[in-house]
Amino acid sequence: MFIQNRPVADGIYSIFSIIRSVFLYQSYGYYLAERALEAGHNIDKGLYPFFGYASEFIAKLIGGASVPIDSKFVGDLHVLGVGSTDGRPFLANIVYPWWAWFVAYFGFFGLFVKAIFVFFFLSFLLNFRMIFSLVLILSFVILGTAGAHPFLTLTHTMSFAVAFLLDLYVIAFSKYSVHRR
Repeated sequence: MFIQNRPVADGIYSIFSIIRSVFLYQSYGYYLAERALEAGHNIDKGLYPFFGYASEFIAKLIGGASVPIDSKFVGDLHVLGVGSTDGRPFLANIVYPWWAWFVAYFGFFGLFVKAIFVFFFLSFLLNFRMIFSLVLILSFVILGTAGAHPFLTLTHTMSFAVAFLLDLYVIAFSKYSVHRR
């Protein structure tokens, strides 16, 4: 049996194998947080915790980024070890935690900056009844999605842009006023 092209044990052991894989995948973010902490402290990364890919794209256009956070940076696989039971390598990529970018730039107070930013961002989306965007961002904040940055890659950023445009369409062409209380 295979899950995501990875072998899973047979019989009752398959349940333990799946649970182990889930916990391993969740733990990869802590290793990748170290890379985010190293790359995110430069002056050109000031907006990255907030806007992710979009701010990095602009930084590269203006004058180059000290450590470009692009598809290569995010997609590179890092070998964290080899499984003792199956000999399979533990490969981590793309689950860079959102909090790490705030801590890298703002230090310990970055956790508070992130909390305040998320509060105001979600309040904005809720006040303007941007339901699609709100659900997408809440999936990153509450569910965690491995703690990844909601705007880490072009795909993440485009997903939010589509949700945002869909919200604007609903607001503009809704038969009923969405701002009525």
